[in-house]
Amino acid sequence: SPKFELIEVVMDSKQSWDIFLLLLLYFLQGVPLGISAAIPMMLASRNISYSQQAIFSLVYWPFSLKLLWAPVVDVLYVSSVGRRKSWLIPVQLLLGLVLLLLSRNIDIAADFSITYLTSCFFFVNFLVATQDIAVDGWALTLLSREMVGYASTCNSVGQTAGYFIGFMLLLALESEDFTNAYLRSSPAEGGLVTLGGYLAFWGFAFIVVTLMLSVLKRESRDNSTMTLSEAYSELWKIIKKEVA
Repeated sequence: SPKFELIEVVMDSKQSWDIFLLLLLYFLQGVPLGISAAIPMMLASRNISYSQQAIFSLVYWPFSLKLLWAPVVDVLYVSSVGRRKSWLIPVQLLLGLVLLLLSRNIDIAADFSITYLTSCFFFVNFLVATQDIAVDGWALTLLSREMVGYASTCNSVGQTAGYFIGFMLLLALESEDFTNAYLRSSPAEGGLVTLGGYLAFWGFAFIVVTLMLSVLKRESRDNSTMTLSEAYSELWKIIKKEVA
């Protein structure tokens, strides 16, 4: 299977750290997506209406629309920082700060505004989609020609693992029934974690990983000279070709 092939390559390849980096970045990407998917399940106990659930579903739109700003991420960068790190570092730091801010301002156990909740996670997923654009582009140059085919495997493995942690682990640890039945020696009120505490943990995780990335990983120089208008022109050609 692709997963076992990837492990085999990592064991024998000098690029093992690059593959680990991709797995880590895709993993981090999956966590906010999983949390976004867990929130409607957590809100279900509050008997929110179908219209409110429909409003919250808008948080997934950035991944469907990321093609609109992908050329911007691909073309505009600071050469001294690196083509991909110019976006990865500020976007992931902002993601970490936003998650920390949300951890102090969101309490779904109290009265809340579905519009506010949707707006917050729409912005979170906008940042995650932008990070995805940068990581996908970096994977093409980070890995050698012989290894680049494993980038998609890193994507599926890393993002799936992150999604599982953000979704299933949050629901399990936040559930009073689950923690009392399987994780506690004596029943207690509430789960082991709150949504706010979980967001704070991953906010710190994003910041720590990003600071380490900025210091420890250098990006090779990119000599691309494509302009923004040329990038959008190429994108339009691809779209027309797919539609035709």
